[in-house]
Amino acid sequence: MNHTFGFRPWPSSLHKRSLSDRSPAVQSLYAPVTRMRPVKPGRCVAVGNICWTVFFGWWVCLAYLMLALIMAITLVGLPYARLCVKLGWYYLWPFNKCLSKNSRSGELPVGINSAEDWSQATSGSSWGAVDYVRYILWIIFCVPVLIFVHAAAALGTFLLVVFIPMAKINQTAITHMFVKPLNLTVTVGGPEGRVVCCTTTATNMYFYKYAIWGMNVIMINMNIFCVIALVLGYASSAAWREANPIIVLAFCLLSVIPLSYAIGAAVASISAQTNFAIGAVLNATFGSIIEAILYVFTLIKGLNTMVQQALTGSILSMLLLLPGLSMIFGGFKYKEQYFNKKAQATSSTLLFIAIVGAYTPTIYSYLYSEWHYKCDLCQNGTNACTGCHYLYDNKLFTDPTFLHKTKYLMYACSII
Repeated sequence: MNHTFGFRPWPSSLHKRSLSDRSPAVQSLYAPVTRMRPVKPGRCVAVGNICWTVFFGWWVCLAYLMLALIMAITLVGLPYARLCVKLGWYYLWPFNKCLSKNSRSGELPVGINSAEDWSQATSGSSWGAVDYVRYILWIIFCVPVLIFVHAAAALGTFLLVVFIPMAKINQTAITHMFVKPLNLTVTVGGPEGRVVCCTTTATNMYFYKYAIWGMNVIMINMNIFCVIALVLGYASSAAWREANPIIVLAFCLLSVIPLSYAIGAAVASISAQTNFAIGAVLNATFGSIIEAILYVFTLIKGLNTMVQQALTGSILSMLLLLPGLSMIFGGFKYKEQYFNKKAQATSSTLLFIAIVGAYTPTIYSYLYSEWHYKCDLCQNGTNACTGCHYLYDNKLFTDPTFLHKTKYLMYACSII
């Protein structure tokens, strides 16, 4: 099939694939965190696991220990203080340990979603006034802090991609804070009760293949540059932007990468379900939408020469640079390379039409606009002149040829 932009789109962005059809390495990326694979304790001392403890685990553990101190001061919250200590040490080094939940009386059952469910769950139960007080203290003092801590750890590990296993662990921790918290137990090796989460490693190098909503996780993480670029563009002062133009430019360029990927994935998905002609049209239309937006704003600033140079460079790169690079890097893996003749013919035809449409108004303007012949130095009374050249004195938007003829030709070529 024709791979739009010359890059193979992510398989899940084209059609839904069953997980059972994927390789074992990819299947492990989507495995639930409740799967227990016990290993020898010595094997848990890995670089990734140590990095988790050094960069994330210690402050997660510190948060739990501080909350344990607060709950211990209240006296009635001593059971939750012991729970915080237990969970703190678990998240400091959670490897080859299993966090499970036992069924005990005196705890709120799973499925409390409303006040009616609360009353039905607590009616006739063994909960007393002290149990309600300590649970309310847990909700007020501990849960908000722990949600923030685990959310920060989950976001940080998710952005690092290879630490996504720990992001899943932290996400699971948030979902088990409200229901039956005192039933949580930590065991080494086999679990006791219903497994909540367990892991033996903090990293997985194959997570660069991980996809969410059909999009690669690396590109999803790069959307943070879009947010930063918007903040720098609209929330910062004009004086700061003028003093730090390189920073603004860097984040703007980085934000273009995930946006281009999203457009490419959308075009590839539509192209895979239609024919080559529609795919080529979509490629030509939306594949350069970011460039078109950039050129519009550049023209508004009056930088016409810059737009002309950028268009020329873009056409040459599409004709020479990208095909050449594709052949070179493809040759590293494949001795013989193949391409789709129909897609190539369609793309070449559309490219030729685009070039003709781009240069026709320019050629017409050069031929029929008013030009003046000017010389720098002429001898008195003779025609011996030097430094003679044609000069276009008129401004573009005051040139009568452009206003009455070239402009409408340009519009017609753009529509075609």
